[in-house]
Amino acid sequence: MDYRIEHDFKSSADAVQQATFFDETFCRQLYQHLKLQIESFETRSETNAGGERVIRDLKFVAERQASGPLAKLLKGQSLVTQRETFDCAAKTLKVEIQLPVIGKRVEMGGLSTWQALGDNGCRRTWAGYCSASIPLLGRKIERFLVDETHTSMAQTFDFTADWLTK
Repeated sequence: MDYRIEHDFKSSADAVQQATFFDETFCRQLYQHLKLQIESFETRSETNAGGERVIRDLKFVAERQASGPLAKLLKGQSLVTQRETFDCAAKTLKVEIQLPVIGKRVEMGGLSTWQALGDNGCRRTWAGYCSASIPLLGRKIERFLVDETHTSMAQTFDFTADWLTK
């Protein structure tokens, strides 16, 4: 299942990206706001022929618990692994998410891009994907995960917009 989420910031793409990728205080407060218990948070930079990339590896537990068929499949396991790769030259963010237990049967992630808007604003576009190859439950799991992503992205947008105005 492919989907798209857009948010318009009243700040430049550079300001949004600076907070999101290079301000550890912002990141930690954002994760608290999203009710994520961070187990592991590692950030590193790499430089190659294509330029610099910032890579962030996260392992976290979400306070929100899955319900219904997904809760049964996870069987008490809740540590999510997420890799974020920010390409500094292309100004894109690639995200790959691996869920506990069913991670090998679910592909989930996406790509964020930023487009400059007039009056020093920008539009963040998330082009996401979610595919669950689990018989009978795959579409329900995909819908649940996409809905969770919509909720999380809206909360992230609100937090980031507020942070940037302060």
